[in-house]
Amino acid sequence: MAVQSIVSRRYAEGLYDAAKDRGILDVVGKELHEILELLNSEEDLRKALYHQQITEEEKKRVVDLIFGNRVSFITINLLNLLIEKKRIEILPALIEDFNELVREERNEIIARVQTARPLSVEYQERLRDELSKVAGKRVLLNTEVNSELIGGLMVEIEGQVIDGSISGYLKGLKENITAGRSWGL
Repeated sequence: MAVQSIVSRRYAEGLYDAAKDRGILDVVGKELHEILELLNSEEDLRKALYHQQITEEEKKRVVDLIFGNRVSFITINLLNLLIEKKRIEILPALIEDFNELVREERNEIIARVQTARPLSVEYQERLRDELSKVAGKRVLLNTEVNSELIGGLMVEIEGQVIDGSISGYLKGLKENITAGRSWGL
């Protein structure tokens, strides 16, 4: 594990404990999500927070100006601490670590689902329910459309890939033909 990931995990654990003790895990999670979206969409904000030549005080002013009235004191304190310790660049990894800790607490996992076409809400619910039964945990779906699948779906959950796509079937068929094996039809 890289040093940065160890450090981000420790900060995430501290934030998690503080938010849990105060009963505001959901509030802090939502705030972190909004901060990450803003960091990803606003290049000027990234430059202001990550640039080495911008002073600690200037960075804190930026944080206070943008987030001062929008986020909890725990989140503001975290941002200021990261600035003071010159670790603000670990914020995206810290947010992911925090979200992982919350999911562990709630016995949740994320399933990445790729389909050739968008799934209906009803199908997503059925798929979520079935994956939850198999995994023994509450499954959160992260769906995306990938037209290269042709049809069917591909699910990645806890490091395992379930390929029920037409393109996956055709790839397997090609490999069998190339290797001179039976088609299995």
